[in-house]
Amino acid sequence: MERLTADSAFIEYLNSNLIVASEIKVDDLKAKLAQVDTLQAESAFVTYLQGLSSTVAQSTINDAYIYNAVAGKISVGSLAAGDIVLTDSMRILSDNGQMVMNGKALQIMGEDSKGDPYVGI
Repeated sequence: MERLTADSAFIEYLNSNLIVASEIKVDDLKAKLAQVDTLQAESAFVTYLQGLSSTVAQSTINDAYIYNAVAGKISVGSLAAGDIVLTDSMRILSDNGQMVMNGKALQIMGEDSKGDPYVGI
């Protein structure tokens, strides 16, 4: 048989080298390799994921090892760190601006008990 055309068919076992379809509905898919241009999934469980680039709107990571990171803004609830090395171009500022720490100095500004301003270095 060279060609089969049917509106509907039930095939118990299909052995094929190539299937071309516009849509396939599968309850349980098992594959050794899949090449997918765009994956849209409601949920995914991945044991091991290796990627070159990722764009994520929101993510929760329980534990991570990051060797090198570039970030525009970081909010931290708790930070445990070893040595934090400040360069001359890096500063740490308090919200009210009364504490400034850079690679050269630590300045704490405020008022003494008489209300006179002071700068502690």
